[in-house]
Amino acid sequence: MDVLICEDDPVARSVISDLVEDRGGRVLAAVDSSLDAIHFLRQFRPDVVVVDLMLHLGSGAELVEYVRRSLPTTKVIIFTAYDSIASRDDPGVEVVVKPDFDRLGRIISSVGERSEARDGERRRPVRAVSAQPTTVDAAGFYRVVAEAHPDDVLLRVGFDDPSSGDQVADELRGFLRGHDFVLQRSDSIVALLLGGGEDTVHAVEKRFCNQLPHLADRATSAVAGGDPIDAFTRLTSG
Repeated sequence: MDVLICEDDPVARSVISDLVEDRGGRVLAAVDSSLDAIHFLRQFRPDVVVVDLMLHLGSGAELVEYVRRSLPTTKVIIFTAYDSIASRDDPGVEVVVKPDFDRLGRIISSVGERSEARDGERRRPVRAVSAQPTTVDAAGFYRVVAEAHPDDVLLRVGFDDPSSGDQVADELRGFLRGHDFVLQRSDSIVALLLGGGEDTVHAVEKRFCNQLPHLADRATSAVAGGDPIDAFTRLTSG
């Protein structure tokens, strides 16, 4: 579970960070203004955003609206002393009245449990930043693979007709996350998915069947393991 905290009280920011980490989450960023938070959210997609409404810089309410409009699957927790202006009928938003850190911790825990159960896919925090998976040339992709972690996953989608490559690449980019890497070859699309190991392999297989069934029988994947170049060679030559 990846969390962004937007809180201008440094003590509250520190306590919230501890709550997240105590519950197995990761604080991707802890900022003190909605302007910084929105800049961050243009590059990263956390599971949870914890935001105070009354900030010295920017508007917490505007940040909430930005998240609900741009990142509808991200949970928003409004942590504020002004609950009367935070009340809203939105299943994607929880309101916690300061200083009820116990309830805040329980909600963070419940979101973490749901994110861990989602498709079984557990991925490392973001490393590259873009709205779409990063397309790189062959030399760049090989460098990324050479530096892959053992729990990274390689995915190959083959095609017989080279003219279909652009279409397959577009479909695959929409399927992946913004911090994955993609290489388009003459006979296939190869991607490096950051983190997750075997859980990601199983989750990707399931998602292919549900979202891209016409490509499912063309897709193969493997964990990078201790020798990612060897894993890449076996995947692309098999």
